[in-house]
Amino acid sequence: MATEVDFPSGHYIARQGEVGSGIFVIATGSARVVRGDEQLTVFGPGDFFGELSVIDRAPRVASVVAAEPTVCLAIAAWDFLDLLEGNPKLMKAVLLEVVSRLRVTTEHIRH
Repeated sequence: MATEVDFPSGHYIARQGEVGSGIFVIATGSARVVRGDEQLTVFGPGDFFGELSVIDRAPRVASVVAAEPTVCLAIAAWDFLDLLEGNPKLMKAVLLEVVSRLRVTTEHIRH
């Protein structure tokens, strides 16, 4: 269901403002999450991104740029949504990660 995609250092994996056609899971390497000129975080192996835009079909809220040569597993939106619908444990894991990221963002804004 997933396709392996190689990204060279500095290459955009996902662009802020675009509606996502799928999600990505980092297999090797790392990627910077940026909004405008601000770096929000760095993702590494096992981290995933792109789920928000796939779930709500709204534009991506940040860009993700390969910080080094990076290999991602790309999963098309319709396959990802089917996976969530058919696997409550996966849906819960994704939801917990989204909530965790929201809490970090909220705490960052407060302080």
